[in-house]
Amino acid sequence: AAHRDDPVVDLARKQPQLKVTRKDVACVKLAGLCHDLGHGPYSHMFELVTKSLKASWTHEEMSVKLLRHTIATCDIDLAAYGLDPERDLRFIEELIVGSDLRDEVTGEKVGAAGRRGRGADDSFLYDIVNNVHSGLDVDKVPRAPARRPLYCLLAQASGCCHRT
Repeated sequence: AAHRDDPVVDLARKQPQLKVTRKDVACVKLAGLCHDLGHGPYSHMFELVTKSLKASWTHEEMSVKLLRHTIATCDIDLAAYGLDPERDLRFIEELIVGSDLRDEVTGEKVGAAGRRGRGADDSFLYDIVNNVHSGLDVDKVPRAPARRPLYCLLAQASGCCHRT
């Protein structure tokens, strides 16, 4: 029951021909949890301000920096969780950033061609967290049954609406 209504686990279970591994599932879940860490105040509005100032800043890049910082300062050993500290962390970072991937040495954008976390056979995994092809990813797909009770509870607690 712990995996009920989990699209990544469902993908691995219902389509075994895709050969989605437990590591893949863990990486996609971790990227999904961390991909919005880097939002500034007022979320996407903050990005509009940084763009108007011609600043090179995205919440995805900041999310990766915060993830790296957290792993380093909290001394998190990814290997203890069955993840490769280099390859799987790179994959998680690539999932978060999407097509705005930058070369680690030059800092120049290399896009999807610069991905090294997974091979071409697993390229569909990149579209789950940050879909650069259509924009339809986990942020855009409403999960109404899971979110509605919490939303209703918060709305009622704040006094903004009343259930009839």
